[in-house]
Amino acid sequence: MILQTLRIKLLCAFMDFFKANQIQNIEGIELVIKKHQTNPMPFTFLPQASFLGLFKKAVDFISSGNEVLEMGAGCGLWGLLCLKKGAQVSFSDLTDVDLSSILESAQRNHFPLPELYQGDLFADSRLQGKRFDHILFNPPFHLGSPKNIAEQAYLGGENGSVLLRFFEQVPDYLHAQSKVYLILPKIEYQFFQSKIKEGFHINTIAKQWVPLLGTCLLLQLRCKEKLESSIQSNHTQKLSVSAESFYHLSKLINTHSCELLQLKGKIDDQRLKKSIYQCCLKHPITRSKLKNLGIWQGYAWEIDPLFHIDLIDFQTQFLEIAPFDVSADRIPSMILDEIWSKTAIDPFTQYPIQFRLIHTPTYSYFLVIAPHLCTDARAGILVAHQIIDFYQKNHHEPMIAQNFLNDQSPLALTHLPKVQKLKLATLAVLGILKDLLISAQGLGLAKDKRGKTQIHSILIDESKLNELKQQSKNQNTTLHQILMLSFIQAQKTWKQQYQIKQSQRIRLADLYNLSNEYPLKDQLNQSFNILVTPYTLTLNVHQDQAFIRHDFAQKLKALKNGLGLVELYRLMIYNMLARILPISLIQKLMDDVLKTETTTTNPGVIPYTFQWENQEIEVVDLINFLQISPPAKLALIYSTFRKRLRLIFLYDDLTLTDAQIQSLQHSFLNELNIKDQSHQSV
Repeated sequence: MILQTLRIKLLCAFMDFFKANQIQNIEGIELVIKKHQTNPMPFTFLPQASFLGLFKKAVDFISSGNEVLEMGAGCGLWGLLCLKKGAQVSFSDLTDVDLSSILESAQRNHFPLPELYQGDLFADSRLQGKRFDHILFNPPFHLGSPKNIAEQAYLGGENGSVLLRFFEQVPDYLHAQSKVYLILPKIEYQFFQSKIKEGFHINTIAKQWVPLLGTCLLLQLRCKEKLESSIQSNHTQKLSVSAESFYHLSKLINTHSCELLQLKGKIDDQRLKKSIYQCCLKHPITRSKLKNLGIWQGYAWEIDPLFHIDLIDFQTQFLEIAPFDVSADRIPSMILDEIWSKTAIDPFTQYPIQFRLIHTPTYSYFLVIAPHLCTDARAGILVAHQIIDFYQKNHHEPMIAQNFLNDQSPLALTHLPKVQKLKLATLAVLGILKDLLISAQGLGLAKDKRGKTQIHSILIDESKLNELKQQSKNQNTTLHQILMLSFIQAQKTWKQQYQIKQSQRIRLADLYNLSNEYPLKDQLNQSFNILVTPYTLTLNVHQDQAFIRHDFAQKLKALKNGLGLVELYRLMIYNMLARILPISLIQKLMDDVLKTETTTTNPGVIPYTFQWENQEIEVVDLINFLQISPPAKLALIYSTFRKRLRLIFLYDDLTLTDAQIQSLQHSFLNELNIKDQSHQSV
């Protein structure tokens, strides 16, 4: 106790020594300090001896337009840093504290003149009814009764009465998303910790050693009462049928997908992280975790009320690798292989989205990684585009955390008539029985050893792409069908060449977009969520090409005419079984029903312009990658970006060799009538 008293006396004497009327330039701000005010940075050459570092850490969480209150402001440096960032800041202090220096500082720095309040904590009547996004408080944290005005800045009562009253009163000035930033030395924090925990969730943002005070903490507080009262039905969303099927599949394999942006130019890591945070506030699933509702109800996303920027899974690294030739469309497979080899994201304990920024000597690669239970190619590309958009705006527009739409339960089928539901369910059961009877190669989920994912890419220029589009028009078909049929025919030729066993029927796994079937189509297409259902097509490859083309076209037409909804009902049955069966039987179910040796995906045309307006950063390329683990040992991705068609082959190197894949590609190009090798990049 004697040492504590001595420490406080030394601190008061030290700070009093530097009191004088002066103007200091701190972080580009001309700060007016009156003689009666504490100098927030007495040694301009030694900022570590002040709270400036902690002030700046808190300001990182504040966006332009945010409503901010600095309590116990003094000369107002903390709040002025927020004003500089574009926030709307108010200042408050005791009645006998002259706050005119804050107005002078604002005028000198050409900031908007702030609102000033005076009184003991929130005693100023003009504060009644106000709510702030952020409240900043560097309080009188030492225990003891002040004997004069100067000591009021350091001593907060014998039992810490100032802070105790603050904790009781501050919830009235917060909303559900508000945050309080509090600075406390570690010694004082131990005294107040239990009281803070009664009403607030605590997040330690930063620590800093300060002379005479020791280790000081910057705390971010979230009011428990406000958070709990805000949790309503639209803070949860039932997992859709398709999403749940991908969740059960993820118990067996890693089902991540990945959007990869290849960038040229200098990327600001911290600015990118803030852009990611803004995007996560826009999309509730990105800050949610799964909740088990029981066997009959399934699963639901539930927004984590404690989500904040430091909880985002964002990692950066630098790789010393040789420059990649953009014209040859090379893909850094080592980057993707590292992503795919990791353990799958656990949606019950982790947010279902991760971000990576990988710098190389020539380019940077930005990756958006998420499991299929919450994203498809459309959603991943949407998020990537919005992050770029926020990066360009540099956060001048504040973003308020969005909740789930009340009726946004994608593909829940609740809007369908009962008679139609019964018909769909009957067709689904018949489809399952047919699947069990068809002889085809199984997945081998349990027994097959997997190697590394290898990538080969073919880039087809605009002129050849236009030829293929015209061909599809002449044949009254689609580019999707032409590519798929050509791939089937190429596989037949290729398997004969390598004497690979062929079954009479080939099963192709693909994804069908069902958002058109749902009333909230426009709103859904702007959400981060999965709007596709997996399906498999069985084609008799021993028939001639005309028969296969007709059969294929009829089956795709059937998907659009209602078979897609039947696929959803089939998944509902699988999901119910997966909730109650042990994992070994789930494997058997997958092995027998989802029979395929090839997976295809068509992300489609990229609907956004990926370009920085200031031209400092160029988006060289954008690719959507699915996961190449079981059920398929070979995957084909085809999509268009900037009027070029890209065909990407992903394969397991323990199953297929590099020479075999190049041969398959050659056969595929022949089927597409592409003879000019300048279109090819392998």
